[in-house]
Amino acid sequence: MRRLASGGTMFVALVPALMAAPAVAVAQESGCPLGGTCVPAPEPVELPEPAAQWRASIEYGHVQFVESATSIDPWHTVSAEIARRGSGATVIGRANWARRFGEDGVQIEMDAYPRISPRFYAYLNAGFSGADIFPDYRLGGELYANTGAGTEASLGIRRLEFGVTGVTIYTGSAGIYRGNWYVSARPFVTPKDEGTSVSGILLVRRYFATAESYATLLVGAGSAPTEAPLEFEVRRADTRRIGAYGRTPLGGRLGLRWSAHYEHEELTRQDDRGRVSVGLGLETRL
Repeated sequence: MRRLASGGTMFVALVPALMAAPAVAVAQESGCPLGGTCVPAPEPVELPEPAAQWRASIEYGHVQFVESATSIDPWHTVSAEIARRGSGATVIGRANWARRFGEDGVQIEMDAYPRISPRFYAYLNAGFSGADIFPDYRLGGELYANTGAGTEASLGIRRLEFGVTGVTIYTGSAGIYRGNWYVSARPFVTPKDEGTSVSGILLVRRYFATAESYATLLVGAGSAPTEAPLEFEVRRADTRRIGAYGRTPLGGRLGLRWSAHYEHEELTRQDDRGRVSVGLGLETRL
């Protein structure tokens, strides 16, 4: 078990994974904005893919805790990534730096979104870190199927290890496209010693002129972790979350990533509290 610096408080639990989803087409969004909990949605097959095969981005995320009797310093996160989109797969390398509970840490991870066949696609993730505020390593995989008539479905698993503790999260999704709209529902199921916890996220996305211009609204509830960065969050009794994120073209090869979220946590060993999260990033096609 690990001790995180925050007035000597010991946080003991398990850590969930960063969730992501591959695209129905080869075109693929690279991940979740840093400002809060979200699950990226695929891009609809009818929207054109950008011509550039390489993309680079940098993002900053800020988390402010509110409505809490315990004073917690804001969290800061900076992520830099580079992605290559090919005819058979998209591969993404990412470095994350974070400061939480008075500690700094770096995590290195890689995502891959391989095309298996015209109907099936996959998501693979691997990451590692030597810092207490990240898992020692994490692994993830998910298989997606284009089920026809503008629908898709998936099944996946995430595994994270923190020292001698670990957590396995089972997930999946069901999505539907209608015009420039995409709607997806995703559950998370986490077996624990004290019982199995469940949560879910409903996501609605609107695409605009291109596949790189969109806005997303999400709502979620439940006790299972979705994108919790630290061990103690697995033991939350319940959460409610609402947020929005998206990408806005700035002209040429540049794009702006943005996000804003609010989450209310009901904690089992501490007071209830809220989180206000914002994120801002700049992306360029190379």
